[in-house]
Amino acid sequence: MKFAILSVIFPEIKVFFPEFAQSLRNQSDQDFHLIIVNDGCSLSDFDLTGLNYTILPNRTSIAKNREILIHEAIEQKYEWIIFADADDWFETNRVEVIRSLIADFDVIANEIVPFSGIHYSTTKFEKELGKFCSIDLNFILDKNLFGLSNTAFRTDFLKNINIPSEIIAVDWYLATKAMQAGARSCFTAETKTYYRQWENNIIGIDKISDKEIKTGIKVKYLHFKYLAESDQWYAKDLVWLQNLYLNSEHANFDVYANKVRKADLKSPFWWQNIKKHEDD
Repeated sequence: MKFAILSVIFPEIKVFFPEFAQSLRNQSDQDFHLIIVNDGCSLSDFDLTGLNYTILPNRTSIAKNREILIHEAIEQKYEWIIFADADDWFETNRVEVIRSLIADFDVIANEIVPFSGIHYSTTKFEKELGKFCSIDLNFILDKNLFGLSNTAFRTDFLKNINIPSEIIAVDWYLATKAMQAGARSCFTAETKTYYRQWENNIIGIDKISDKEIKTGIKVKYLHFKYLAESDQWYAKDLVWLQNLYLNSEHANFDVYANKVRKADLKSPFWWQNIKKHEDD
């Protein structure tokens, strides 16, 4: 089974790239090809020694950069893709664990450990999901655990994918579309992605500032907007989300932000805390 690891490099992450690259060199299963979109970098700043790789030009947006990576992997007949952000790093068994699950699943999310500098947080999803569990579409309707640094896909479920250029949570969108098409999905804590928290990480986790709440509103609104075109479940909350998004700069935003802070301080999943309250 042919594996491709997909990533994007941009100038701001060159200081983090050595950890990323070394974690790939250290993988116990080395049977993979690294495909990278170069978004404005001088390649002399990035040491790819010892890695089997291909470099592609960028498409100028988060969504379209990932789309070109997916299409390249499919064109080169890779049967599985592993997303891996180049500002993160990975346990040495990540590829090995994914390969052990591909007979039974089509989308695989692994555990994450947020960190900043030398300070590491605890694991995020295991406390809710255990060491291993299947994930169905209902679970990710209003929240997400599939990230662009902790998820692998069988490429059969991403053929002819067209990712709207506005979409921010590309990972959530891809997992949803794959599962709508019948993909079997799971979570495993047998391997981990070390998920860097820094100023250019617009999504992050455990963030609850006004800026991050506004980002969450925009992410969820756009996610529902494009999925509502093909699934009426998303349409029912789209009007509410659109109103919230359009009014996020108004005075009543403070009222909503305080509700978010009070309601879900311990929520481990992305976008779960952006929800409708009884009096909204």
